[in-house]
Amino acid sequence: LWIVGLAVVSVALLSAVCRYLFRVFNAAGAETFVQRMRDSLFEHILKLPFSWHSENHTGEIIQRCTSDVEQIKMFLSEQLTTLFRVGVLIVLAMVFMCGISVKLALISGAFIPVVLGYSFWFHYKIGSQFEIVDEEEAKLSAGAVVMAIGVVAGTYSSMFIATPIMMWCYKGRRPQFEAETASERK
Repeated sequence: LWIVGLAVVSVALLSAVCRYLFRVFNAAGAETFVQRMRDSLFEHILKLPFSWHSENHTGEIIQRCTSDVEQIKMFLSEQLTTLFRVGVLIVLAMVFMCGISVKLALISGAFIPVVLGYSFWFHYKIGSQFEIVDEEEAKLSAGAVVMAIGVVAGTYSSMFIATPIMMWCYKGRRPQFEAETASERK
């Protein structure tokens, strides 16, 4: 009995190690692919004419590049492998069911096109809405980038440009300046 228990534990441990290695190699492969894609996308954007850059906002370009590349990464690292796994499971299930009863296997297999058709229809409906949301997100990203740059530039100019100029203007006249401001307050 302990041999069976040891075998079950060994299979579970081997399964865990295989899942871990699959995830590590899958993530490493996806990151390598994404890095190459980002590099080629950056090179392509650099070669585009100035008129294209004038027509497209910086925030929109950044958001589209990062969002689209992340979507491709998610598809390759998670959805494509899941799709392959589901395909293999369907084929194996059909083979095993045909071994038991061909008639029941054909009846259950008849629902596969229905499920696939509904999946494609759902993707078509959601896809158009996703594009609308993605474009609105690009507008928000562009606005956020502009506002962040404004805050940084304003803070910088106040701290490192206006303050030294003011100090230079009133250098040596501080007591006189304090007396003037005190008299203005009264």
